[in-house]
Amino acid sequence: MEEFSRILLYFFISSLVIGTFLGGVSYILMLFSKKYTSIVRYNILIMVLSLFVISMTYLVFAIIGDVYFEANNVYSMSIERFSIANNLSDNGVNIAGNSFDIWSIFQKGYYKIYNYSFEITLLWYVVFCYKSLRLYLGLRGIKKIIYKSKEEIDTYWNEKATFFAKKIGLKQKIQIYKSSVVNTPMVLGFIKPIVLLPVQLITGMPQAQIEVIIYHELAHIKRYDPIVNLLQNILETVFFFNPPLLWLLSKIRIEREKCCDDLVLEITNNKKDYLKALYSCAELQIESNKLSVAFASENEALLDRVKRIVSKKEHLYTKTQTIFFYMLTTIFLVASVAFTSVSKPSKEIISKEKTENRETFSEEKTVIFTGITSENLTEEEGKNIVETLKGIINKMSEEGLIQDKNELSFLIDKDKLMLNGKQVSSKIHAIYKSIYIKKNDWKICYNYKIKLN
Repeated sequence: MEEFSRILLYFFISSLVIGTFLGGVSYILMLFSKKYTSIVRYNILIMVLSLFVISMTYLVFAIIGDVYFEANNVYSMSIERFSIANNLSDNGVNIAGNSFDIWSIFQKGYYKIYNYSFEITLLWYVVFCYKSLRLYLGLRGIKKIIYKSKEEIDTYWNEKATFFAKKIGLKQKIQIYKSSVVNTPMVLGFIKPIVLLPVQLITGMPQAQIEVIIYHELAHIKRYDPIVNLLQNILETVFFFNPPLLWLLSKIRIEREKCCDDLVLEITNNKKDYLKALYSCAELQIESNKLSVAFASENEALLDRVKRIVSKKEHLYTKTQTIFFYMLTTIFLVASVAFTSVSKPSKEIISKEKTENRETFSEEKTVIFTGITSENLTEEEGKNIVETLKGIINKMSEEGLIQDKNELSFLIDKDKLMLNGKQVSSKIHAIYKSIYIKKNDWKICYNYKIKLN
């Protein structure tokens, strides 16, 4: 169970990194596409979201592949999968020449997060179950409305809907119903969607306004918005902890409504009645089912749509949203860059070429050496070698690189890290090199065979 929770936590952290990067990209692309149509911006956001889904799918298969190779005894470095740094030893870790290393502190902090992987994933599971239950109840609510709460409407409106559908290029026949349990026009259903109109709007709204509302809902069906909206809700249920992704999903919903607004106004050229219909729906103070595609969304977004239609100017972000986004993105980007620079705390699969790359010297011309070899080694550097070796060994032990300190040999230089006769991956080598190799000609050895010239 502990093993699975660590893998899951790594998946969550990776989703934050990828979500942050793609969120920043989408923000910039939206700014550059401000003068383009809403359909262009919507397609850009959908493309970015698709990249996120593809990345997460690839990561899942990559993790499954790692587990599969491990289960089939593929030869690998003896790094305990997702083994995290435990508490520092009583003697501590004294890195020579680095009394305060921010990068090392971050690395230790990052690895220590995995000590709480079970608690973190348990919290995620609790929230995930709650959101899944809400999603299930929402789907049941839609089914209940479709089968029990809908009422037949005048054939006149169904004939109108058929005519409107042909006009916007929608081939399938769409049925319109009325209901007393909903307060906003909406599309319900995913395979065979229907349009549901509230009774109070049908009885109290002019015909021209009802027509533009029907056009709007048919536009959602033509664009397959109910299905996309369902997928968005599923992503929100799984990645509820990912602010950049949640922002991206909210922007998709806003641009979706703008796309339908533009399509309706292009066909009907009836801006006056369309604005009145929006205003009438806003007056009802709606709290619609998130799984439905409603004509009137939350009031702030609705007000933005009205301003856009009236002024013909695009208002992508408010000042508050811009400042908040920059602050949030900066925080996550710093964490993301740091995360991508830290090696994955898992088994690094080594290729056969590397695993077979052992130092094979003649026993007669080799010595076992512990220390630093360098042409220009100062007296102070020589004195610190014991503490440096102690720090390296403790670090390797904490990160799961070694299991037994008694049977240990290693060499670190600018080109490689040899550990117990095997060459460690370049990622791990880069970390140890950046901390311990102070000069290009340094070779730090511990019980390592050195060939005599």
